[in-house]
Amino acid sequence: MGGAPPPVEELATEPPDTEAVEMGQVDPQGPGALSGTWSGVFLYSPRNPAGGPAAVSFFAELILDANGLRGSVSEPNSFDDDDGSELRASVVGVIEADGAVRFTKQYDGTAGIAHVVEFVGWLDLAAARIEGTWSTSGASGRFVMKRDRPLPRVAARD
Repeated sequence: MGGAPPPVEELATEPPDTEAVEMGQVDPQGPGALSGTWSGVFLYSPRNPAGGPAAVSFFAELILDANGLRGSVSEPNSFDDDDGSELRASVVGVIEADGAVRFTKQYDGTAGIAHVVEFVGWLDLAAARIEGTWSTSGASGRFVMKRDRPLPRVAARD
């Protein structure tokens, strides 16, 4: 998949200044559409109750269209260090005109993991970064994800 997830240090301590985002300024259907591959990291606060790592990287493949935001997420299994499997989940949500992002991640049951996680965040004005908070029964924390840019296409030589 894409490059490495953003470093944990890049997580902002405060959400973006929402007064700087005017209604309609973020156009998720326009040139900055969100469909594509994203990489990110989520952090447990204050610690991972399952005893796993405090920060977990992930990759997301997102599609944004008239029906809303949907896609899939893959991440290492941080619930069972011995398992070694990759966890997969589906994503369904919305991105509002003011840049607010809300989505639900539903794990598919791999390795017995099948719970739901709620994410609430903000899309930056360049439509290249989303950051915010996540929560589920018994755990919560922060997340950041960045759009992976595809490499430019090179014309084939004859």
